Amino acid sequence: MTVTEFTFKQAKDLIATPKVVLESDGKTACSFKQIDCIPGLRENIILRSIDAEFFFVWTINRSAKELIKLSLHVLEKDSHIGIFRVDYVSDESIHHNPTISTENVPDELKPFTGKDIIGPHAHFNVLGYKTLQWAVPLEDIDFKVKSIVDSLSNIDIASAIKCFAKYINVTTPIVAQQYII
Repeated sequence: MTVTEFTFKQAKDLIATPKVVLESDGKTACSFKQIDCIPGLRENIILRSIDAEFFFVWTINRSAKELIKLSLHVLEKDSHIGIFRVDYVSDESIHHNPTISTENVPDELKPFTGKDIIGPHAHFNVLGYKTLQWAVPLEDIDFKVKSIVDSLSNIDIASAIKCFAKYINVTTPIVAQQYII
């Protein structure tokens, strides 16, 4: 199946599709995946749907701007199409949603038309807009880890990675090792 654009529902269906992590050969399923949550973490993890119809890349990026960014893209030939992303950013970070809501925008995103989204948020793909242009606060979706910074300013990357894996339906066990620095 060739994919160039998705409706919101199609993207949500792909997010919910069960996936396995592949070894570096891109063919063999891993028995588990270990992720070391070190500063500067940048990792691309190749996923395959259980039925082998779709391939995905799960990107984990920890940078100075974002505390951590977790993305899911569908791989199609030489391109990749973003379908879901979570940005754990500071409360000073602002994402600007589109000011116009077309018929392709689902009802659950319409209240965020033209809104500035402050702090940690999730991005969704909506047909007719730039990839992952629409965002909602993490507080407003069914995503367990709303923040990765606790009251003592400790950062828990491991819980965010495990939560993301569960949300995108990765069936391979994920071992996310948190380092105290």
